Amino acid sequence: MGFSAILLALGLIPYRQADFPFAAIEIAVAAPIAVWWFIRLWQRPTIATLLAGYALTLLAFLFFGRYFQGNYLGFIAAVFTPVPFLATRAARRVPRRVRRPAPPTVTVPRPTREPAPGPLPSPAPMPVALDAAEPSPVGVGSTD
Repeated sequence: MGFSAILLALGLIPYRQADFPFAAIEIAVAAPIAVWWFIRLWQRPTIATLLAGYALTLLAFLFFGRYFQGNYLGFIAAVFTPVPFLATRAARRVPRRVRRPAPPTVTVPRPTREPAPGPLPSPAPMPVALDAAEPSPVGVGSTD
């Protein structure tokens, strides 16, 4: 399964562990795919773009490696599975409006007002001197 199995079936390599520049082929195939998806991700940063780019780059890198196991396809399929659902949601989204700064407002200086005078305090009551002729209250000082 994978590129190494194709080379083995065609007789280009004698056995699975034979020397062959798989790393150079992996990089030559996966690097342009990764660069293309990075550009798409920069232009339209969505989760769907991120997952699709990761899944396809990983598929290209692993497929052209020395070994390609069946469980690699399962992982790549699991990563790619939400992409169609996320892509349709992103396409239906209404673009956000760009908020522009409010125009500067010209403020007219307000006239300064003096605080209104509060009510004047009422005069203090004047002490009154008691005359000595005034009778004292009942029971106070009387001997009756």
